Amino acid sequence: MTLADALALCLLVRDREPQRYGRAAVRWLARFCDEQAAVELDEAVLVALHLAALRAPRPMAAARAFAELLEAGGRRELAEVVRRWEVELAAGAAPASQRVTSRAGRPATQHDRNAKPRALGGG
Repeated sequence: MTLADALALCLLVRDREPQRYGRAAVRWLARFCDEQAAVELDEAVLVALHLAALRAPRPMAAARAFAELLEAGGRRELAEVVRRWEVELAAGAAPASQRVTSRAGRPATQHDRNAKPRALGGG
């Protein structure tokens, strides 16, 4: 698996299994430091801080800053992975763990979200 693919997988873990994201991010950071040329301590710390910032409920600004950091370091392929993920977030593609569905199993509408729950067995 390439480092870019591993980053995409790490971001998927962030979305679908947030409790596992921390370990996945640390593993990816270790690979980044090992496999990328000329990674110095300052860059490693910045990358770690950006990975941590992606835990925010609304990580758009952190994703944008992370992509810019990677691009500035000449790591264009990795920056593109983050940008694609950012576009998915901006398009409203909520992670499966955060997706709200109606009782009918379809994505919930605003009406569904505002409706009062019915009593069990009621109709």
